[in-house]
Amino acid sequence: GRVRAATQRWIEEFVVRERLCPFARRNPPLVRIESFESVEGDLDISRASDVREAARGLRRAQEAIHGLDASENLMLVWPAGLGNAEVFMEFAKAVVEVTDLGDGTMGDGIDPSKANYGFPFHPTMALQFRSPWPMLHVIPTLALARARASLSGASPVVQNAARLDGASAAQRTRWDALLTECQRLGEERTKD
Repeated sequence: GRVRAATQRWIEEFVVRERLCPFARRNPPLVRIESFESVEGDLDISRASDVREAARGLRRAQEAIHGLDASENLMLVWPAGLGNAEVFMEFAKAVVEVTDLGDGTMGDGIDPSKANYGFPFHPTMALQFRSPWPMLHVIPTLALARARASLSGASPVVQNAARLDGASAAQRTRWDALLTECQRLGEERTKD
């Protein structure tokens, strides 16, 4: 629905238009909206019901990632339940472990033994990693290696930071409006 459409618009108008991800530009990601139905606020593993929801969420992520073919990439999106950045990063690490993804947060190069890599994004992260809501971008390792090889000079993260730091006030206003629209739709979705 609306959250998926807003996420795809954010990918097209921010990630692709600003050339932040060479892979997303060539292969637009599949967008899969995930939810934690019985969670009030953020996931809290001190509540038994939230532990069950987290386990279900991990299983759904595992099914989605293992269902990808070698050319597909996936954006797992959680509009609610992972607003706290620390909680989200712990959950993202669990997804990375349970699905045997390469950890995109480490920056240690590409491990060819991994089928896919996972890159986390969150509303509270630095601008080049900021997204409307918590997301994990899953990219096939081979395609990621090719995309990185096609880049010249600095790493994508360094290039992105420089590009975003040099953005005009009009660009920043447009980006903020996209984030706000997505977040508004996410809030409306959780109220339904």
